[in-house]
Amino acid sequence: MSVFALVVNIESDYPNALFAVPFSVLLILLWIFFFRK
Repeated sequence: MSVFALVVNIESDYPNALFAVPFSVLLILLWIFFFRK
């Protein structure tokens, strides 16, 4: 949930979807990678 809230915050700060969406996906992938580790 905290990650999702952070993603929403980023998208609010940077309305440009071309930046916000890939960054959000990268953030989630990194979170999953460290969580599995």
